[in-house]
Amino acid sequence: GNILLGVGTVVVTLCMILQLPSKDMFDENWLQNGFCVSNQDTVWFNSHTLSFYADASLAAVLGYLYFIQPEVPPLQKALLSGAITGVLGHGLGHLHMGMDPTGMDLRFHLDA
Repeated sequence: GNILLGVGTVVVTLCMILQLPSKDMFDENWLQNGFCVSNQDTVWFNSHTLSFYADASLAAVLGYLYFIQPEVPPLQKALLSGAITGVLGHGLGHLHMGMDPTGMDLRFHLDA
């Protein structure tokens, strides 16, 4: 697990330093947003906000399942609790991206 994490960290860091992906491979919209974002002109119905709605709904379903389980092993209960937090946190990240129109170009721009 740690080797995979280290390799992933090195790859992402090199992509940021070398300014990859380049404009030769992706259009400016994808480079700016990191996603193909639909309905960018509306805050409440762009694809990031819609992803938040789906994640929040799934977190609510997981929360319901968490509370209706009468006899569940503590480990299973802890994993389900973490899943609720993780899914909702992921959705909040999408909500932030949907509400903030500045994009997320994380490549280093050494010439600026």
